[in-house]
Amino acid sequence: MLGLTPYASASERNVYVVPETTLRALAADVARRTGGKQIRVCGDPDMKVTRIALGPGYGVPPLTQAVDVSIGGEAPESGGQAEYALDAQALGRARGVILLGHMMSEDWGMREVAEWLRGVITDVPIEWIAAGEPFGPPRA
Repeated sequence: MLGLTPYASASERNVYVVPETTLRALAADVARRTGGKQIRVCGDPDMKVTRIALGPGYGVPPLTQAVDVSIGGEAPESGGQAEYALDAQALGRARGVILLGHMMSEDWGMREVAEWLRGVITDVPIEWIAAGEPFGPPRA
């Protein structure tokens, strides 16, 4: 869904090496591709990004020196990815985090499961129903 498959690292699981972009542009592209209206981004928006770690659902991959940005579904707010990104930024080592939310990050995988099931179970109609973005701005 994110268009990262062609950039998968041959030697590192869940790591994608992409043409240079910025955290701002990457986050905007991720939001556009997923339809996410409330994704969360931590890090310098203008930082350069070439190495991305990806993990859907609660499996946000560790943000380490080996990647520029970690993209995942959800993570604890304390003692986690955001603090590492902010500390790294304070030390002059740009790092970023993009959190889609649990439902948004797993929705597209569930679409693939529905497509796969249609080929396996042929006597029952199978339809994927998008969970969508459950969050939005406060309503007046």
